[in-house]
Amino acid sequence: MLAVWVDQLLGFASGALSAIRQQEHYPDFMTWVRDKGAQAFNGDVATAQALAPILWSQTPLERLDFASEPLATPGRNEPCWCDSGRKYKQ
Repeated sequence: MLAVWVDQLLGFASGALSAIRQQEHYPDFMTWVRDKGAQAFNGDVATAQALAPILWSQTPLERLDFASEPLATPGRNEPCWCDSGRKYKQ
């Protein structure tokens, strides 16, 4: 079971990094996560959306001279950065 999870995680991370490098725009990346990224987890969009902000914040972007663009932590009751449509709660 652990091997399956690791394979899913590595598959998602590989696809996510490719998507980030192609677009370098967070909303476009989240569209990829919903449409294609969740396939790595057998359609589990919630898992893909939970991992996406972490990967985005750590990935160097060419348009920023290969610096990362960390996401700001949303304030209480602001929309969650995982694109779930729910309010962020701490």
